[in-house]
Amino acid sequence: MRSDVQRDARHIHCGQRHARVESGMTGLLASRPMLEGQVRRRITALPGVQVLPDSVATGLLVERDRVTVVRLAGGEPMPADLVVDASGRGSRTPFWLDELGIVPPAEERVMLDVRYGTREFRRRPGDLDGDLIVVVAPPLTSLAAEWPWRWRTTAGSSPWSARARPRTPAWTGSPRSRPICRHPICTSSSPPPSPSGSCRCTGTRPGSAAATNS
Repeated sequence: MRSDVQRDARHIHCGQRHARVESGMTGLLASRPMLEGQVRRRITALPGVQVLPDSVATGLLVERDRVTVVRLAGGEPMPADLVVDASGRGSRTPFWLDELGIVPPAEERVMLDVRYGTREFRRRPGDLDGDLIVVVAPPLTSLAAEWPWRWRTTAGSSPWSARARPRTPAWTGSPRSRPICRHPICTSSSPPPSPSGSCRCTGTRPGSAAATNS
């Protein structure tokens, strides 16, 4: 879904609704599977790129202070002139380097306690009078139209929000919790089309983050 991030959105901060104008900035709302699928399609179409499905890296081998081989789950080695770890926050590289006796560089860590939850809801004709985005803060709550038939709702909290004690949004936490999102789209009695998901980010360092998902 394409939208003008100011014209097609409702921004409400500290109870005040922002003015709506034609910003000229186009936002693209897409689900993560769709985005990753498009990236994969474009990358695999590049000459010289080969994808090895169902292959799992389990370690690294070093020769003369250089990583020269990636070890796969089946035990077979994969020689490489350059190894790039793009596995994200779940990277195993620090553990593999430790197994090789390589001392990791010093790193700074910022302690956080940011929690958020997401859930998808049905989008019906006439919802929000045609608006595609709603952002309310604090605490942060948003609605975004990913598809003509689906909303994605995100609600979160942090130590810096109006709620001094961070907590996971109600639809992913305790049944006794009150819902953060009170919009009729979120509180409708009709069941949502998807289960909820949540994440808690406890700390971060350059290039990665420590988090738990449920």
